[in-house]
Amino acid sequence: MGIKEKEYIIEVFSEGRDPEGERAASELSHVSGYEAEEISFSRIYSLRGQLEDEEKVLERISSELLCDSVTQDYSIGLRAVDAPSVRVYLKNGVLDVEGKTLMEALEIMGIEGVSRAAAARRYIMKGGRGDNLAGAAGEFLYNSVIEYAEIEEG
Repeated sequence: MGIKEKEYIIEVFSEGRDPEGERAASELSHVSGYEAEEISFSRIYSLRGQLEDEEKVLERISSELLCDSVTQDYSIGLRAVDAPSVRVYLKNGVLDVEGKTLMEALEIMGIEGVSRAAAARRYIMKGGRGDNLAGAAGEFLYNSVIEYAEIEEG
């Protein structure tokens, strides 16, 4: 019987000003009927595989490869939030260029044990008001032809 692969999640988010979150808040509030006092944007990286010394390896991947230490911070695993959030993923069959590039970078760094990498986006709606977050998200936060969203109530 083979070794069971695990899924590792790394979330990278802005410290201070969040231009992507500001853009999303502006687009949603102008047209959709859903408003949020603030929208926080983050990138989610999913790694599948079996890592030795996983805490050390995940810290290295996060700090040396995925996170700009001046403007960003990261969390191993998704941050717990007390607000609705929208996670946007590529549909099956759509090329994940960011995930492919991450796999190549891991190989260059000499990190072994990752069989698959994928990238996603997360929007956290702080102080959200309105009754149609799903509709608003589908219109302004992702392209339903190539992406799908999971909405968490928070």
